[in-house]
Amino acid sequence: LHSFPTRRSSDLGNFSGFLGTGKTTALKSLMEQKDPNEKWVIIVNEFGEIGIDGAVLSDNGIPVAEIAGGCLCCTAGPQMGVTVQKMLRDAKPDRLMIEASGLAHAASVIDELKAKPLDSLLEIGAVFTVVDPRQFINPDYAQQALYKDQIGICDVLVASKTDLCTPEQLAEFHDKAAKLFPPKAKVVEVQNAQNYQDRKSVV
Repeated sequence: LHSFPTRRSSDLGNFSGFLGTGKTTALKSLMEQKDPNEKWVIIVNEFGEIGIDGAVLSDNGIPVAEIAGGCLCCTAGPQMGVTVQKMLRDAKPDRLMIEASGLAHAASVIDELKAKPLDSLLEIGAVFTVVDPRQFINPDYAQQALYKDQIGICDVLVASKTDLCTPEQLAEFHDKAAKLFPPKAKVVEVQNAQNYQDRKSVV
């Protein structure tokens, strides 16, 4: 791994969430609101070999690197360290966003990013977990270890696809989200790539 000259650390945001919850759409929405004076880079972890998410995200000029073939918390973990260092060295960004595979354990990904040598290069910021409220209120999902891990580790819980939910489902979602422990810094909704509110207070 390469060494770096002394420089201020880059802020890190991490996106997790089950497959199909809309992580890429949510991240794309956040990208569209970024401060034009900030330089961002994105790392996308694709479980398969085809970089669909990376292709979707790379169309607005922000550098995107893809890590394919496995999850960041296991088989692709070593590659993440190399990729993160290369992105930081080449782009010197203000902010690095990571979209983890839907199968990744978010806590393990954060542990990797806090380990040396990345700990001195990154300032860990908000962890986002994107959920479909209809799944969130389903006990079958709530009992799954991976789902618990992704929700438990996040600072910001993002409800996607809210336009597909009934008012009753959204009310149940917010009721359950308010009772989570540890409590979340923010619970936000997004639909059809709708903008987040108060971005700077959570990123």
